[in-house]
Amino acid sequence: MPYSGSNDSGLPEHVKKQDPTIRNKWVAIFNKIFEEQGEELAFIVANKWLLRQVGSKTTTARTEGVSERVSLVFNDFTQMVSRTDDGNIAVSFKLADVFKDKFGVQLPEKVLKKWEAKLNSGSILGDIDHEAYEQLMKQNLSDEEFVHRLENKPSIAKSIKAVFDKGRLWVKAIVDKTYESLLNKAKGVSMEASIIRNDSGDIVDADLHGFTFGVKNDPVIEGTGVNRLAA
Repeated sequence: MPYSGSNDSGLPEHVKKQDPTIRNKWVAIFNKIFEEQGEELAFIVANKWLLRQVGSKTTTARTEGVSERVSLVFNDFTQMVSRTDDGNIAVSFKLADVFKDKFGVQLPEKVLKKWEAKLNSGSILGDIDHEAYEQLMKQNLSDEEFVHRLENKPSIAKSIKAVFDKGRLWVKAIVDKTYESLLNKAKGVSMEASIIRNDSGDIVDADLHGFTFGVKNDPVIEGTGVNRLAA
């Protein structure tokens, strides 16, 4: 059902946290779309608008062609093939770097070093074209629930090794052999993260939640093409 206004007690928690101007606009967008096309699309449109407005903390997936994402430039690599003992596929890629992308987004070194440790824990999962992220965006979830589900998403790959070197974060992952045909179509890899900005808009911290292979959409930071490891 539509909301009565910016102080409606039923507003999602992530909307209640915003100032009255933002809440009013979110409600106006939600109610308009709700009347025209229903609740599911109303949440999608209103939440995507909100992500564009809130600079302090944003959950972001970085792939061109996916809503509310920062585009990154794909740069192809020579393809090499390697298989593990159980027939799965080993791949390597650059997930991120400290250099500005074409939108001026720049990740600090301390963030990528933190991501290196998290990737080496083996807890970071990969899927195709931000599929899990897109589905979660359609739901009215708290920040905590959103992150929990994203970090436990259905996956085709898992990180096993990461190295931060000369400003670049390199990752090795194992991909389920069942998805070899999709992997062959991958244009590159991009990330899903929660970012925190200061008053100047610079990223001061970020938490990595997952990565994704871009099949339909062009990922992301320059040089993030998929590189199959030579045996």
